Amino acid sequence: MSKMVFTAAGGANFIGASAYVLKLGDRHICVDWGQSVSKSVEGPQYDGSLDYLLLTHGHADHIGLVPVALRRWPHLKIFATAETKELAKIAWSQTIYHSLRKEAQNRHQPLFTREEAEIAEKAIVTITPGETINLSGDIQVTPLPAGHILGAVSFLVEYQDETCFFSGDICYHESFFVPGAPLHTLDRCRLLVRESVYINTDFDDRESIVRDFVQSAEAVLRRGGQLLVPALSIHRTQEMYAIAAEAGLGPVYIDGSRQATEVYRQFAPRCGEVLENVPRFESHDERRRLIQSREPAIIIASSGMVYENTLSATWAENLIFREQNAIFTVNYQDPCGQGHRLVHSEKGKFIPFNGGIVKRMCEIRHFPLSAHMDGTDGQKMEERLNPDIVVYAHGENDQIETYLEANPSTVNRKKIKAEVGKEIEL
Repeated sequence: MSKMVFTAAGGANFIGASAYVLKLGDRHICVDWGQSVSKSVEGPQYDGSLDYLLLTHGHADHIGLVPVALRRWPHLKIFATAETKELAKIAWSQTIYHSLRKEAQNRHQPLFTREEAEIAEKAIVTITPGETINLSGDIQVTPLPAGHILGAVSFLVEYQDETCFFSGDICYHESFFVPGAPLHTLDRCRLLVRESVYINTDFDDRESIVRDFVQSAEAVLRRGGQLLVPALSIHRTQEMYAIAAEAGLGPVYIDGSRQATEVYRQFAPRCGEVLENVPRFESHDERRRLIQSREPAIIIASSGMVYENTLSATWAENLIFREQNAIFTVNYQDPCGQGHRLVHSEKGKFIPFNGGIVKRMCEIRHFPLSAHMDGTDGQKMEERLNPDIVVYAHGENDQIETYLEANPSTVNRKKIKAEVGKEIEL
């Protein structure tokens, strides 16, 4: 059998810059080519050959630097679902916009140009979940629904007599607009590359979390408060609006995420009615008027991790001083981000925020409405797929190490923490 080698080019024992290279004989397949979410990580690090690029879904940490990859490998063949292609176009446009702003301030060189983004868009071959792609005579790839966000897929790679499974970001429970991933079973696979965001965490029942969120939001509105829900612009924003609307909460505004919401309306059957005529803000004056009015309202704003100079960070800075108000986070929080700082803050204490110092007086709660699998789901996936080798990627280093200490390799299954540049011969 020809040599098989796995290498993480990014998204290894950290979250962000996802890129995983599988060498099959003399061909090289890469799954994702993402942007970094941390200042300490530049992006994928890989100088070898690449022939094919498979994109799991439309979050920037998985598709954000595809135009850069195509610049490096002009003949790269790229595959993605129609939904991922549309969401990737939005992410690339936003990257260009922010890069141009920073360039004007002499702070940043653009990562790529509009022309390069257009070339990348045209290079994408649209794939359909469940339909096998024949990359070459002995390499077949089947995209399978992953349930994470609209258009997200895992990849089953078949080479000669061996099978490799890339989970991507995967979720087994149904969300408002996206069905959960189906429970795939294999007699055996050679390699499983799995995400590890919540590798040591088990979630409560999702319906009970949603009920708790709705009841808590109602309490904020009843006491005359304004509620900020920082949300990832893709999927979480649309889902949280739908949850609030179905519960009869209001008024509910979405600030940001216009283009992603339109993609959801286009591709998700339930979105048309729910997300039609969503109240929005057209100017800073409109935002200011609502804040100054102190009228009860729910504001769903990007970014979900409350990074500086984002809409959610601006809202948080204006709402954090008033006890009646609240900030409810609903997705993973980058340990280096401001959202993480808010969740772990104490009421009445000062915290660094948006380059200054603020006193947190509002209510702050976290509702784990994640679109990732939890620890138990991950273990069950390993049992169903029966891999010889499991590579743990896309998770925090200490969390993966804690898991491997409690769940070490066995005679029948080798368990390895992904590290950038570390080759794993299969």
